[in-house]
Amino acid sequence: MTTPGGYLFRSTSDDFDLARYERLASEGRQALAAGQNALAAERLTQAQALWRGPALTDVRAGPLLQPQVKRLEESRLTTVEQGIEARLRLGRHQEVLSDLAGMMAEHRLHENLHAQFMVALHRSGRRQEALRVFQQLRTTMTEELGLEPSKRLHLLQQAILSDDPALEVAPAPTGSRSCSTRSPSGEWPRAQQNAVSRPRRLSLEPGKIPSRDCVVAASRMDHRYEQ
Repeated sequence: MTTPGGYLFRSTSDDFDLARYERLASEGRQALAAGQNALAAERLTQAQALWRGPALTDVRAGPLLQPQVKRLEESRLTTVEQGIEARLRLGRHQEVLSDLAGMMAEHRLHENLHAQFMVALHRSGRRQEALRVFQQLRTTMTEELGLEPSKRLHLLQQAILSDDPALEVAPAPTGSRSCSTRSPSGEWPRAQQNAVSRPRRLSLEPGKIPSRDCVVAASRMDHRYEQ
C-alpha cells in the first residue's frame, strides 16, 4: 500500500520461504521425537520441497553471511536425514532409495546416510547391494582418511550378513513412542539401534532425536560394548 512519503510492505512470516521452512522442519522434528512418524514424514517432506538449490545461491556470501549459509546447509541435511528416518520407520524403504542414492555422491563419507541406505536396500530384498554400500564406504574412508567405519556400521554389516530379523520393520506399540524396531523378545536390536540411529555416539545433536526409551536402551548398549 502507499503511504505519505513512500510505500509500506506488510507480510506474515510464512510469506518467506526460510520462515516457512524452519517452521515445517521444527514441526517435523517434534513429531519424529514424539513417534508421530506419518506427521513427521509429511512436514519434513514439505520443508525439503522449499529448497530449490544451494542456500543464498544468488548472493555473494562474505564473512558475515558465510556462517549463516553453512548453518542453513547443515539444517537442510539434517532435515533430509530426519525425513528418511521417518519414512524408514513407516516401512517406506523403497521410496527413499532414489533419495539416498542421490545423496551418496554428494556426501561420500556420511556414515548415517550410508547406514540408512543399507537398511533401505536390505529391506527391499537387495542385500548384496546393501553390503556393497558398506564396502564402498570402507574403501573410501581407509584410502582418504585412514579410518575404518564406526563400530555401528560394522554391526549393521554383520546384521545384514546374518539376515537379522531385527532389521525389519515392526509396528510401533500402541500408545507409546516409537523408535527403532524391537526384536520379538523385546530386546533392542543392537545393530539397528547403534548403526542407524546414530553415526558414531549417542547424542542430541540436530537430526538425532531418539525417544527417551531409545536413549536409555542405547546408552546401556554403549556401556556394555565398551567394557
